[in-house]
Amino acid sequence: IAAKGQLQNISVRKVSDKAPQYHIIFGERRWRAFQMLAKAKRVPADFGVMARVMDGDEAEHLELALLENQTRSDVHPLEQAEAYAKLAAIRAKQIGDPEGATRMIAERTGQTMRNVQLYLQIVAGLTDEAKAAWREGRIRTRKVAIELARWPAEVQADVIEEIDEAHTPQELREWLTGDA
Repeated sequence: IAAKGQLQNISVRKVSDKAPQYHIIFGERRWRAFQMLAKAKRVPADFGVMARVMDGDEAEHLELALLENQTRSDVHPLEQAEAYAKLAAIRAKQIGDPEGATRMIAERTGQTMRNVQLYLQIVAGLTDEAKAAWREGRIRTRKVAIELARWPAEVQADVIEEIDEAHTPQELREWLTGDA
């Protein structure tokens, strides 16, 4: 950004009609880059950022953000899972049917219903400590996270202490059941 300028707009939605406040739908990293450049005095603090203002409710914007992030390799799967969970809560409240909400999300994001269910299972089933271990890379794959999410909190705590023992879901199951 410092060398070439802003090549792509960020997309935002208006949060309130009372005050000019906006929520970033996508372009968060570009926004943070501008903030870092301003802090380092490489651009003026009041440097303008090009933004596209989009209409729609929070759920529609979450769907758009999920669609954009699906193509990015640097988005952690837990970040995606948490976005799916937030979207599922909004859609379930809107339509009054959690399974229907999951189906709607799958259709609108191009994911299979099973994939959306697995993301939701991760968020609901993993303890905060297990989520932190995944973010830190001690849980190496989404498949291991899915398997771990099926176990109670006390078992997850034991696994987190010894996480180097399990690299695949099968190894995790064997370690947990003592069949290793």
